[in-house]
Amino acid sequence: MAITGQSTNQIRVAGTGHLYIAPVGTAAPTDVTTAWSASWQDLGFTDESGVVLGKKDSWDQITLWQATVPARMVPKSRQFTAKFTMQQINAVTLPLWAGGGAVQTNGASGYLYTIAETLTSYERALGIEWTDNNGTITNRIIIPRGQVSDTTDINLSRAKAADLGITYEALGIDGVTPLVYWYSNDTNMTP
Repeated sequence: MAITGQSTNQIRVAGTGHLYIAPVGTAAPTDVTTAWSASWQDLGFTDESGVVLGKKDSWDQITLWQATVPARMVPKSRQFTAKFTMQQINAVTLPLWAGGGAVQTNGASGYLYTIAETLTSYERALGIEWTDNNGTITNRIIIPRGQVSDTTDINLSRAKAADLGITYEALGIDGVTPLVYWYSNDTNMTP
């Protein structure tokens, strides 16, 4: 059984980690020791704030004429997001930030990436992995399907990195498949 009450042994710090993307439907690791397959692309460095996970549930309240407090709450929606800022610009990170497409070879002069005039869906699976306690504790979050729902501006300046900040939002698959999987080898997670 998990330890309850005050325990400093349950405080976790995501000391270092990795972010991966893959096409929706790509098999993901189902534990914290299996290696990520070559289909999962590492997004590289993020800024020092790492990843901010968000979960927001929305409920409709049923109120009554005869009462001043809600009599019942009906589930309305659930949102799960991962916000992070990528600090490497390449043929994987730029399309993720910009909403799809692909970098093309542009003859002998280099490469070309175009951003379409119209919005299209660019769904990807997202993997988040981090370690704590000198690497002995590993956590992995797998979001099987989602897409970028918001981006930050790219600041082109002499003194700062040109960051690609995104908010990635989990999407449902079939009403049965979990929205998010969280794997861990942390013994504090023992039921």
